[in-house]
Amino acid sequence: MSPVAAGIIPPIRTVLASVSLSERGIAVAAETHRIARAHGANAIFLHAGEDTPGVRDALDGIIRAACGDIGVASVSIRPGKVDDVVCSCAEEYNADLIVAGALQREGMLGYYIGSVARKIARKAQRSVVLITAPSAESRPLRAPAVRLDIDAASKEALAFAAAFVLPFGAENLHVLYEYELPALRAGLEDASDIREEEQVQAQFEAEEEARLHAFIDDIDFSGLTVHAHCLLGRRGVQASEYCVAKGFDLLITAAPRRRLGLLDKIFQHDVEYALESLPCDFLMFRPQATADSTEV
Repeated sequence: MSPVAAGIIPPIRTVLASVSLSERGIAVAAETHRIARAHGANAIFLHAGEDTPGVRDALDGIIRAACGDIGVASVSIRPGKVDDVVCSCAEEYNADLIVAGALQREGMLGYYIGSVARKIARKAQRSVVLITAPSAESRPLRAPAVRLDIDAASKEALAFAAAFVLPFGAENLHVLYEYELPALRAGLEDASDIREEEQVQAQFEAEEEARLHAFIDDIDFSGLTVHAHCLLGRRGVQASEYCVAKGFDLLITAAPRRRLGLLDKIFQHDVEYALESLPCDFLMFRPQATADSTEV
């Protein structure tokens, strides 16, 4: 039984997209339409701006170009800052997933001020997927990955990932777990000490492998071949670098339990490493039962 059927993860019923009046807006709308169709969900196409006949005609044209004539009931135009409008409408429509296009790398100034897509990801109390290269053409999901810690939030994110990727025809799911080895003792006296340290580290690596496999063992991955990877290195960094090296096309991770703020950028939170330079399309999963809007 899938995580959705078992009631572990609620189904995706409403997908909300932030759509600009541009060629990129057509691509984001098309990606959103495919996500909604794959999950049998309702798609709402949102544009932040003044609601005039010209803007509405332009937005309707973009939606028709992206996914055919689906009717104006799925289109919403609201005045205000894009990130504020998207986050408030996500709550209003009870969206399960927000879709936004994002540049792959956030420049230094943009990193501290915040680009629109990343502001949405940091502020929204809903799951958010940032698409780095949105396409109007359908493309297969070949190598999705989920980054986890050994905790309850990651357990939910892992179950969500398994349920999310299946409708796109994915056959594989890569599970990424980062860990760091204990530091070498200072002032090792001779070769026997070094060999002993190597044995301790090898044992530690084996224990981390066992922890990972025990952690994912009770998740139903029916229909997927799971590849578990223990990655030695800095948390938040190693998974992103591995995604780039292996050419993964989607990275899913559990959202922080609180809203990310400036201190998380200065003293980088694990998720901030991926947000700073997106390794691929990036989905932050946020279960609604645990959403918390506390600022830092």
